[in-house]
Amino acid sequence: MALPFLFNYRSMKMLRTLTAFAVLILSSCIGTDMVEDQIAQISITVPPDVPFVNNVVSKVEGQELNLTITALNDRGHSFATEGIWFSADERIVRVDDTGKAIAVGSGSTTLTASALGVQSDPIRFTVVSDDVSIALIEITADTSVVAINGQLQLMATALTATGSEITEAEIGWRSLNEGLATVNTEGLVTGISQGVVDIEASSDNIIATFQITVGGAQSRGGQFEPLNGYNTSGGVSVVMGAEVLRVDLADNFRSSNGPGLYVYLSNSRTAVSGGIELGKLTSTSGASSYATPSGIGIDDFNYVIIYCKPFGAGFGTALLD
Repeated sequence: MALPFLFNYRSMKMLRTLTAFAVLILSSCIGTDMVEDQIAQISITVPPDVPFVNNVVSKVEGQELNLTITALNDRGHSFATEGIWFSADERIVRVDDTGKAIAVGSGSTTLTASALGVQSDPIRFTVVSDDVSIALIEITADTSVVAINGQLQLMATALTATGSEITEAEIGWRSLNEGLATVNTEGLVTGISQGVVDIEASSDNIIATFQITVGGAQSRGGQFEPLNGYNTSGGVSVVMGAEVLRVDLADNFRSSNGPGLYVYLSNSRTAVSGGIELGKLTSTSGASSYATPSGIGIDDFNYVIIYCKPFGAGFGTALLD
């Protein structure tokens, strides 16, 4: 008669063990730095106290700058890693194995890094002869979208390598495709036809570019609120560009870490059934963008959801205005 009791006791013990294990796994959706082999992105990180504008950094001849490589896996977890560095012109900048960049001679070149089988997008590195010359040009605007026959004002600020503003600098403007957009001497852009165009600002052989989408784009926006006890916040915009709808998470976006986080468009506040998966969340903090399949209209969906696929849990939802 003791056997059934022993069987039940062991069964209950096993059940409690499995339940505890499941809870442990599920809890990993909350703020846990889980490492996954698949790397989604490699990027070059510039120290926060160094001016880095329009993807350009600058130093004076002879100066050094310590750069790092940041890896992002497909669970949204980022971490520093070692890798291989490459300068397109070592007469201007040399980079050693540790990421220390040495400004050799005046000019401008690109730097890239590779790690864990993935290559970074390039950054531009400009070297100047002194710390009072123009080294950087920062281009700003209220948006990066202009309608056909619409206008958008761009602003350009000339900076030294240390980030000090040069107030008397003369800025020249140029459109790299006047069939898409024109720009006057004051930086006022006029949209001509649908497409994506780079607008260039230059001064003393220092050049910066700003990419604009032309095509009467529409947009909707919202703010994330948390779901299921997870921490998700920040802004999101849905923009109809020249060809496809794009979902942009804002600079202030933040989300709990978790395995298998994805971005969805949905018509339900909490569920993704009937919605559209846009891809894995590439970063749990800061700006990122996701394109939708062609044919999706700006009014087709009313929510953007950050969703943990392995456990069917929404991390955050944003109602679009």
